[in-house]
Amino acid sequence: MPKITLENGNTVEISQESYDALAEGIKKKFPQVGDGYYYVSGFGGVVRCLYRNDNADKRYQRHGNFFQTREEAEMYSLRIESLSWNYVPKNGEEFWIWGFDVDEAYHVNPTLLKYNVTTIKHKTKERCEEWGKKFGKAWEYLNK
Repeated sequence: MPKITLENGNTVEISQESYDALAEGIKKKFPQVGDGYYYVSGFGGVVRCLYRNDNADKRYQRHGNFFQTREEAEMYSLRIESLSWNYVPKNGEEFWIWGFDVDEAYHVNPTLLKYNVTTIKHKTKERCEEWGKKFGKAWEYLNK
């Protein structure tokens, strides 16, 4: 049986199950002051900072622009960039959307829709396929 030392200095034996539960609760939570994190700057670049629990850190967290890994921040940057590709079709105009389930473009006839398509829209199939190749993985990664 594992032993632990109490605050008063006494050592006691506890069950393995209790020890495992205690160890799980003690695990370091992210972020702690001094931890490195990443955010996406207003210019789209990924920046690494040390967490200080200051107003800037809290603002990045509040806005969802706060990542433990560079890869997460890079995917977020691509996703933000991808929004600028959105095409706003005229009333009744057909458009294309990216199908994440099959990694290909879908043609949409809005007169046949019974719901509003809330995704990035494209005027042409070629533009949609270009978008899918460049940004599709970033959207899938962040939707996990």
